[in-house]
Amino acid sequence: MDHMITASGQYQKEANRNLIMNELRRQGTLSRADLARITGLKRSTITHIVQELIDCSLIREGSTGSASPQGGRRPIALQIDRHFGYIIGIDIDRYTCEAVLMDITGGLAAHCTVPVPYPAEAAQSYIPAVITAVYEKLRRAPDGTERPIIAIGLGISGTVDPKAGIIMESRLHAVKELQLSSHLAHIPVPILIENDANCGAWAEIMLSEREDPSLNGIYVLPRISHTREGRAEHVEIGGAVITQGAVWHGSRFITGEFSMRSWFEPGIEQIDLHREQLLKIEEDPEILMRWVSVVLSKLVTVARMLDPDIILLAGIFATHPELVQQVIEEQFHHSWYHEADHADRVVPSSHVQHIVAIGAGAYVLSNIFSMQHVGDPVTPFDISWEHVVLSGRRNG
Repeated sequence: MDHMITASGQYQKEANRNLIMNELRRQGTLSRADLARITGLKRSTITHIVQELIDCSLIREGSTGSASPQGGRRPIALQIDRHFGYIIGIDIDRYTCEAVLMDITGGLAAHCTVPVPYPAEAAQSYIPAVITAVYEKLRRAPDGTERPIIAIGLGISGTVDPKAGIIMESRLHAVKELQLSSHLAHIPVPILIENDANCGAWAEIMLSEREDPSLNGIYVLPRISHTREGRAEHVEIGGAVITQGAVWHGSRFITGEFSMRSWFEPGIEQIDLHREQLLKIEEDPEILMRWVSVVLSKLVTVARMLDPDIILLAGIFATHPELVQQVIEEQFHHSWYHEADHADRVVPSSHVQHIVAIGAGAYVLSNIFSMQHVGDPVTPFDISWEHVVLSGRRNG
């Protein structure tokens, strides 16, 4: 972090370009006139930036529309070239790694899994090895051609400093203060790291119908780790706080944690249920209902204090929405907001499968499509449009 963003002509140009790319990402197809109307930028500015984006193949022209009743030029549709570059999102669990390949607009292009050699190797060895294996699998298409990879996002259980690119502590992987970039110099693209629950929140922020730059919410992600044979081994619950359309990390990067005590410590659980009960959560409806009740009771106080627009329940909550509503109606009807709107504000997550891997890719997208503010420090993990363009040229 050796310098900060300053107000300059280059900054304004980057901001305008970012504004145009964001609208094209959200809307899919727009004309130059549409972009001028939506963004408020001058037609000449739109014309200049759009031509630059066409020249570097980030966007392309499509069909020609009908002229207005007043006549004039017929509008030409513009859209982002989805295949210009790709992002890899990775979720490393205890025994299995899931990964997705996403195009630059967030569309899913491929998926793969690789085994995690836990606990035979130290995490500082197997985490880079797993990331390398995923990169090698996904950077080539089935026909052998090389895909242009822009960046990699990693979602991992634990405390993460995303701006410094450090896994501060992951009890799941028994690692502390791991700076991944020093172990992955052979991979020629940035690798961004984020907490797994925060990744789920980024997926909601960037890749759902409720995308809203002013969104304030709470996101809750329960995760069940399984043995290699598929039996439940641990139950973990994490959360994220969304403020003004972004994840809030807090001063120590632990915002959203349900407890600093972890299920990795013998005899201690995040939730007031015995370990033996928790491991039956997928097969015993009574234990599941009790667990849901305990989690929701912990959320009541937080919801009252923060008064979020929405509470997003992921994981096993999202696959059992009727159970969640039943518990709220039976036990917390008068605790959650006002009677008229609590059911609308407590909703299941939009994503069920590959949620952390998708969220890790969404975190990268947020870095690309979110404009930094003047005075923000510049880090090696900030991805500019110049980087995106160079990645496409290098790999294309």
